[in-house]
Amino acid sequence: MQAALALQQQTGVHLQASWLADISSHASGSQLDLQSFWGAFLACDLNQAGAGCLPTGLKEWHKQKIGGRYIVQVDEVVNIALPIRQRHGQNGKGRCVKMSLTDGKQQVEGLEYRHLPDVGPDMPAGFKMALTDVEVRRGMLLLQPENTQVLGGCVARLEDARQRCLTSLRKPAEGRGGNRNMQPIHPAAAATAAAWPSILPANQAPSSIPIQVFLAADIFTNRELLGRRLQPQEALRMLPQQLAGFQDTSAQPRLA
Repeated sequence: MQAALALQQQTGVHLQASWLADISSHASGSQLDLQSFWGAFLACDLNQAGAGCLPTGLKEWHKQKIGGRYIVQVDEVVNIALPIRQRHGQNGKGRCVKMSLTDGKQQVEGLEYRHLPDVGPDMPAGFKMALTDVEVRRGMLLLQPENTQVLGGCVARLEDARQRCLTSLRKPAEGRGGNRNMQPIHPAAAATAAAWPSILPANQAPSSIPIQVFLAADIFTNRELLGRRLQPQEALRMLPQQLAGFQDTSAQPRLA
């Protein structure tokens, strides 16, 4: 455990004590070195293992700068300049990249303020990124080459969900099949349900949940409401109270 604590301090990451104890136990009988520690960190899910490092209340910040260096996880990258079915790919005209970031305690959004050549919508889910002295506008982190560094990594369960999401989005749009009473399923709803099938009761169709839920955060990372830290039934009971505070973030945000 002491070796893991020392390596955590050396690398500048912030992890829960339970994760550090777990990685130490796996290394019992052999020396926990920097390479094995860093490899385990790049593969871990900060949603579960992160101890938090970002300043609190970032979503309320405006025209302020986060001083210092912070290592976060990028759960999802989307190009919000494109239609919803194309947002997770590199093809298409126009680019406005938005990222869902977490340090394990907070979920915030980052916007590509200047082109980031190392970041794209086809990045693996859960890769790690270092942020340094980042400006914040209306709770949005403004990311540019000078303040970001891609560290690599991938979280298996998030990447599996991303692939299920992509498979759903690539399917041809389904019509009503002549049934005028049938409610079409929005592609965002279908993709979210495909990415995280456990968030819906077995007898509940995706179209029965308000579409605002799926637009509140881009596709598969909308887990804060739909069950990331809640049991499915509990999350669904909370929908009426939480929907009131949501806005459609599918359009490019105003930063001024």
